[in-house]
Amino acid sequence: MNSPDPTIIERCIDGAALAPIGARERQELALLARQAYRKAMEAGFDTWRHQQVKIACERGGLREARHEDYALIKAHFLRIIGNGPAADRQMDRAQLEPRRVALHKLGEECKAAEDVIGNGIAYVTSIARTRYHGAGLDDLSEKQIWGLVFDLRRNAQRRRAKGHAE
Repeated sequence: MNSPDPTIIERCIDGAALAPIGARERQELALLARQAYRKAMEAGFDTWRHQQVKIACERGGLREARHEDYALIKAHFLRIIGNGPAADRQMDRAQLEPRRVALHKLGEECKAAEDVIGNGIAYVTSIARTRYHGAGLDDLSEKQIWGLVFDLRRNAQRRRAKGHAE
């Protein structure tokens, strides 16, 4: 006796798993959802909020949340209240946040180094173009930007130690 073709079995399994939920299952889930909603409301706002923050960013609450979690949490709550477009914008921001933070820190370091490196932005742009084959600051990754932050800081410290001012 021949055993069935494995691809046929896989297709049957996939077909069963991807089939729509039946009316009885939908009704059961709707009842469970109503019970869960009542339970959440009984638990109180703070408990519910902590649960939602955990869903959004895997932190126990707002006090445990980090700056990188802000856009994720905001997107989650916006989605709950039905503002999908704003939630999508926040999710886009969450993906860009680490790079944005690195650029902000680079700007701060440029200002801090003004006493020994006159135009910090021009200085790091020159380093970036040399090191990254003509790339501008907008073309750099988060890691590359952080490299420029540390280079700028180190070079400013060296110039201060030597007594150079620009």
